[in-house]
Amino acid sequence: MYDAALQICSVNTKINLVVNVSKRLGNVKNELGVFYMNKAAGLVDAGAEPSQEERDLWMKSFSHFDNGIRTFDALDDRLVTELV
Repeated sequence: MYDAALQICSVNTKINLVVNVSKRLGNVKNELGVFYMNKAAGLVDAGAEPSQEERDLWMKSFSHFDNGIRTFDALDDRLVTELV
């Protein structure tokens, strides 16, 4: 939804609105990373090889975290990027 909001922003859109929506998009991506990380952690069986499902969830988690960092990097939001 935030992606769609950013796509319809025109050149006349206030920069503060674009920055605000972009930050929200970055937060959503980070939250999705946490969600998949928690699901993957729930599947961990100490001493056993990770299942394919577990590996896929870890990869999804990493992908969302990486996308969140890229979103904040695009805004040059150093404080938030460092917290992630």
